[in-house]
Amino acid sequence: MLGGVGRLLARAGAASETLNRADVEESSVSDVVATVSDELGIRITARAPAAGELSAQVIVDGTDEAWFTVPATRSSDDVITGLVLNRLAQVAEHHMIAARRASQRPILSRAAVLSELLLTDADNAERLVPRARRLGVPIDGWLTVIRLEFDNLGRLTRGDEVLSHELALTVAAHALDAATRHGGSWHRAAVGSAAILVRADRTEPKSVVGEVTEAARAVIADVKAKFPDLVTYCGVGGSYLGISGLRTSAAEAGAGATAARAAKQPDRPFAYFGLGFRRMLLQFYALEGSRAMIDHLLEAIDRLGPRKSREAIRTLEAFLNHPRSPSRAAAELGLHRNTVAYRVRRLFEFLELDPEDPEHRLMLQLACRVRSL
Repeated sequence: MLGGVGRLLARAGAASETLNRADVEESSVSDVVATVSDELGIRITARAPAAGELSAQVIVDGTDEAWFTVPATRSSDDVITGLVLNRLAQVAEHHMIAARRASQRPILSRAAVLSELLLTDADNAERLVPRARRLGVPIDGWLTVIRLEFDNLGRLTRGDEVLSHELALTVAAHALDAATRHGGSWHRAAVGSAAILVRADRTEPKSVVGEVTEAARAVIADVKAKFPDLVTYCGVGGSYLGISGLRTSAAEAGAGATAARAAKQPDRPFAYFGLGFRRMLLQFYALEGSRAMIDHLLEAIDRLGPRKSREAIRTLEAFLNHPRSPSRAAAELGLHRNTVAYRVRRLFEFLELDPEDPEHRLMLQLACRVRSL
């Protein structure tokens, strides 16, 4: 075969041999790109394509990682060049996956030990101490926990348990990266499908809860940007010393995530340390029977939709917080007292509760307080 196409085929053949070797050898992606560019006689750039350019995308674990782009000639040459670009993207993907897996091995080892420390009993936790120290798990300092609960993994993966597990691991890795970028020494673990992020400090921090809450906001924002359809409930624990402190902070972070669920407020951190009196409400709501009672009691209001249900809860809470002062309830809501009285009467009828029954009022007030956490 003679002419330009023949020369391009010969160059593409040399580039393909380079890519085949690169796929089984250790070499940097940038070096491979440079070599293939020289062999093709076309400059390949690592950037997103402009209109009309040839390109191939690199996707790793469902995330867009890179593009390879060359100018288009609008001739049959583009078919050959496109095949080489796609093979280059495939090789780059393999290298990136291998590099990511290698970098994750020590992280995953530490994550496994941290998970065991959180799940086992106190006696077994003490026996894990030597192993944890060998792996560099920071169990001797001050530890603060963020808990991320992913609410709709099953829906996003259409009920595939393997894909749900893989998605949870991918999100947890992104969350750890985001926390690390925010600052501080961070490690990760897993409890079920929940991701646990642990911040470690050598000395007792002065304002760590506020700092960790800000880090949690940054983590949630990063996760939301990469996985916009994922629903996340987040809790933040206090900072405590050693293994027992780790478990205490993890329990508090779990309570904070429970508060987020109770309030139906995903994608924002709930710091257990700052909940005050509401801690008692959380302990009440943590009981399975209590959750079922509250959900059943407010089921009719929940069917109204997010905006109307929030308005209804707010109205009932104001009324129940000021049982002897309708005017104060109205002032808190910014409404006329007759409007409040009418709405409250309709809501009690809607819930099939008696406003004069003290037990009904107490149950409803507890339910509204929990939902308003």
